[in-house]
Amino acid sequence: MLSSQKKYLVIINPISGTSRKTSLPELAYNMLSDNDSELYFVYTNGEGHADRIIKDIAGQGFDTVIAIGGDGTINEVADAVRPTNMSLGIVPMGSGNGLARSLEIPLDPEAALEVIRRGYVKRIDCCEADGVPFFVTFGVGFDAQVTASYDQKNFRGPLSYVLSTVDQFIKHKSSLYRLHLNGEVIEQKAFLVTCANADQYGNNAIIAPDAELDDGLFDVVVIRDMSLLKAPKVAISLFTKRVDESASIDIYRTNHLIIEREKEDYAQVDGELIDLGRRIEITIQKQQLPILVPQPKS
Repeated sequence: MLSSQKKYLVIINPISGTSRKTSLPELAYNMLSDNDSELYFVYTNGEGHADRIIKDIAGQGFDTVIAIGGDGTINEVADAVRPTNMSLGIVPMGSGNGLARSLEIPLDPEAALEVIRRGYVKRIDCCEADGVPFFVTFGVGFDAQVTASYDQKNFRGPLSYVLSTVDQFIKHKSSLYRLHLNGEVIEQKAFLVTCANADQYGNNAIIAPDAELDDGLFDVVVIRDMSLLKAPKVAISLFTKRVDESASIDIYRTNHLIIEREKEDYAQVDGELIDLGRRIEITIQKQQLPILVPQPKS
């Protein structure tokens, strides 16, 4: 469906990703303003700020909230937008940009703003892990430990992510998980368990090739014990969209999952690190978030 937004709130995270954002307000104003449009710009100053901003402007006639930042910023803005009547626009400026890539939103800011200007709306699902929202991926095990290592690096970007991945691959040990889904209980020692609403982590690392953002289901990806011999093949499969063909990987599809693990530990939610307990419940709400995306090709 096509819609016309006339009042925009633009939320900018000044420290996300690796690119400067000083020119973006002028670019957004030039592309989105006309005689009938209003634009308001706000810079976030920390975690939770975007949520408070959106709650403050609810009911003031805004049509669209535009998030400029990385996956963490977009997660926070998306969660705040979903109970409102507003739509979400994305200008991806992070190091992974998982949701933008999955929705084929351009990484070039001008092209992303053009998508927003055209105003084509798609509704996507929202998942929750013990009440914590995610729109891209949730994971325990290896990918959570990589996120923890990445957070400790003093620089951001693909190289930092690769270094964190190599470092954690050497250190990480598989754990025993009990998965309750689709009326079954699956007990498996695994390197990681990832719940994928979107098809990828980010940077086109495709963890769930068949995942769809609007079908009311998420894919549960289980990578079993990993060895130095298997690792290169699995890594290649991530970037060739062939993970589902690996003998080391099981993929299930469901709308509800309970994970039981050996101990409390880290988890990653859209690339952000959180602490969760031994038992984690994953749920999904179908097509809860209206988001501006490229219009499908006819």
